[in-house]
Amino acid sequence: MKKRINLKTMLVAFSLALTCLTTTAFAVPNDSVALGDLTEGKILFDINLSTPESLPLYLNVIKETYDGLEAQGVTPDFVIAFRGPAVSFITYEASDAALETQIVTLAGLNGVRIEACSVATRLFGIDNADILADINVVGNTFISAAGFGSSTKGYATVTIM
Repeated sequence: MKKRINLKTMLVAFSLALTCLTTTAFAVPNDSVALGDLTEGKILFDINLSTPESLPLYLNVIKETYDGLEAQGVTPDFVIAFRGPAVSFITYEASDAALETQIVTLAGLNGVRIEACSVATRLFGIDNADILADINVVGNTFISAAGFGSSTKGYATVTIM
């Protein structure tokens, strides 16, 4: 004897299946597992690029990271540190208007500090006065990394090479 499925049962089953599919398809990804109960996102971005072409992309991703933390209820606390040949991309002579705008935008955000390594500027023959105004020239970004990454300050380091 065949069991008949009535129209009401079919509609309920179809509705449940459709609800599951649309919920999965349109769910906005988040970082709740990683963030847990964090209230502050402390990140040191260690930028040591050898060519300038990808710098605008990475600066966009850093801004997106800032926005993503804020959207998830976490206060961003960023240090963006340029070292090695990357210091040569953040001078008045080398940068273009778009890059300068990115730097100004990031530097203007609450909780963002941008640094350039004076060891690198010396080694690459760059006058510290030529570094963009919104960037703080520090003694040594290795020391910055040690300090910000210490258990006292607790920054996570993201290396960009």
